[in-house]
Amino acid sequence: MLKQLTSDTANQRLVEALAEAQVPFIVIGGVAVQCHFPERVPDDLDIVVARTVEAGRRLLVALDAVG
Repeated sequence: MLKQLTSDTANQRLVEALAEAQVPFIVIGGVAVQCHFPERVPDDLDIVVARTVEAGRRLLVALDAVG
């Protein structure tokens, strides 16, 4: 599934960092639509991170890894 989210190299670093930091997140918007309609090619990644203190800490770790 991660490969489907990372067709854009800028998104790849972010998704890998989120996964590495074990950030609980879901994908929404165009990329999520592409999973159902492969002919649509989005150029952005919309995510929602869980609203917990631990998720926030993990998000900071992931964002620090991306720079």
